[in-house]
Amino acid sequence: MISSMKPCFAIGYSSHTLPYEAGKLAAQQALKAVPNPSLAICIASIHLDLQAVLQGVLELIPAKILCGGSSYAEISQAGVTKNSVVILLIGEPILCGLTHASLDHGVEKAGFSLGSSLKPLARDLKQFWPVGLLITSIGRDGYSDPSEAVYNGFGNLALFGGLTCGNYDLGMSHPDFWTNYQFIENTVQTFYSSMALLNIPKDQFIPAFAFTHGWQKIGPVQTITKASRSLVYEIDNIPIIDYYKQFLGENPGPEFFESMIQRYSLSLELGENETSKSLIKLPVACNFEEGWIHYLPSDNLQGKKVRLMQANRMGVIRGARQAALQCKEALNGEEPELLFIISCCSRSGILHSRPQAEIDAIRDVFGYHVPCFGYYSGGELVPYASRIEEVLDSESPLCGSAYHGSTVCIMALARKNQPRAINTLSRFTTSECVNQSRSVEELELLLKKSENILDDTEQFLTHLSLRGIEREESLKRLQSIINTYTAREVIEQASLSAHAGANELTEESVELVYLFLDIKGFTAFSENHSPHEVIRTINQIFDPVTNILMEHGADVDKFIGDCIFAVLKEPAQAMSAAQKILGLHKELEKQGLPFALRIGMNWGRSVRGSVGSKVRRDYTYIGDAVNLAQRLESACTPNHVLISENLASMVDFKGFIAVPKELKLKGKQVAVRAFECSLA
Repeated sequence: MISSMKPCFAIGYSSHTLPYEAGKLAAQQALKAVPNPSLAICIASIHLDLQAVLQGVLELIPAKILCGGSSYAEISQAGVTKNSVVILLIGEPILCGLTHASLDHGVEKAGFSLGSSLKPLARDLKQFWPVGLLITSIGRDGYSDPSEAVYNGFGNLALFGGLTCGNYDLGMSHPDFWTNYQFIENTVQTFYSSMALLNIPKDQFIPAFAFTHGWQKIGPVQTITKASRSLVYEIDNIPIIDYYKQFLGENPGPEFFESMIQRYSLSLELGENETSKSLIKLPVACNFEEGWIHYLPSDNLQGKKVRLMQANRMGVIRGARQAALQCKEALNGEEPELLFIISCCSRSGILHSRPQAEIDAIRDVFGYHVPCFGYYSGGELVPYASRIEEVLDSESPLCGSAYHGSTVCIMALARKNQPRAINTLSRFTTSECVNQSRSVEELELLLKKSENILDDTEQFLTHLSLRGIEREESLKRLQSIINTYTAREVIEQASLSAHAGANELTEESVELVYLFLDIKGFTAFSENHSPHEVIRTINQIFDPVTNILMEHGADVDKFIGDCIFAVLKEPAQAMSAAQKILGLHKELEKQGLPFALRIGMNWGRSVRGSVGSKVRRDYTYIGDAVNLAQRLESACTPNHVLISENLASMVDFKGFIAVPKELKLKGKQVAVRAFECSLA
């Protein structure tokens, strides 16, 4: 449809084999609709001679209104193309300003310079929406997010844009991968930023935004426990390389590993529910020797809560459609006059031979007649919120913009209550299409079939991976519960037996310190209080006592009602633990604890083995040395430690007052010599 209304936007496209001609033809095509633009954005393939492209463009468009740079793939009405040039022209009634800044002194200084330079050009906020279009690069220091600095220099506005891009096909470990270019006036530069300010009349236009990634959550929220800014060394105390090897196998080659980890990103959650958006942190490089993986966009990741995410082609396409639906909803029923789309180059890699499917998913929502412009970038910048009012509301939690990786971002501009402006390109530019022979058509059918098979396989593997991780997480939770309820020595012995192929724990003879601790007066307390109070009170004692025992190398074999049975390898450690427990009891008494403690300890030999039936067993210590320790605890004066003569011969009584005793104990025909110890 063509209306009598003067168009505000025009898009030019060319894939001419000569870069100079491609630039000139793209400019020529766009100028037919907007002959007097106030802003021109030129995006050209990284594979072209960009200086020649720029010379062709500048034949027709003034350098002072031009910005842009290199891309991995270009987006226009011709679809997703490579080795091409696309140009967006913006004219009245949108008022534009443009400035540039070098990144040589850092992204933050450049961002502040851009914002403060454009601030004087901002129009009355009651009449205009301020939208910043940012075309930039990763800085020499590896950082790339200038948004906060732009806000510091300008104030609040909606920021949209992305990084120029290098040759993604080289692989991220290739040194030339990061080389990308920006058009700065009549030169081609590196490490530069350009920012255009669009003053968009509120009475005529509605801007709307959206972003999503379509990656699938496949793990629980975890903590990055060791990182140096964007270099991650550990997640939940697991070395990061080992963490990924859980999914990729134990011995993947470096090239395979680096390629595959890009399908397993980390995400920072922007909310606490399942529908919340998230920011993708994409792994871009790994170092096996130093044990780190580098994530972009750059951030200080130490201590951050993240989820593992997995990419697949169908998810990427669904994500693009989801973003389009969000953006369309924010337009309040108005039809957009322009779609500005920026997608990450890694998404193109995931889509492989089907990058067009992502753009088609967006255009299916808006209609193929709506003009679109954009490119595949090295990083994306887009507002958190879709509605412009919320983006500019400083009180809103979704105010401002965020820098992303592996995300598709959309800005839609709709003209209020007006027929659509001139569409300068059909869905495909027929003059640049090649006549296809029947053999090519047959090959395309075969390719489509293979792509469908690959999609199905990928979906299956994604599901299998998800199920595997869910099962692993379930096993981890089960293991955590078992570890809490089972003695440490039992777990270790069970692990050794399982690895050896055995079904039972082995019997063994051991020499240890056996310790029994009993809470005196707890039985009466239990009779007069609720079950909840009984459990809460006993744990107030058992929790710190257990910690003390384990700090001294003890293995808590079992809790027997209000009694603890533990074993220790070192007699001196046993005495130190008993001393600290008595000290703890004195502190608890001051806080109103109504109970006394009794501790009995003995050193000697016992047998450790499995007792019980075939269906339920206990792996425990049996022998006279264990029985004696229990008898000593029963005979102990409250708030004392009663130790056998055998153990006493192996330790000193530093910190104790020790009184020798001869005791007639149950099961013993002769008196037992022991020492009753209290704190000195």
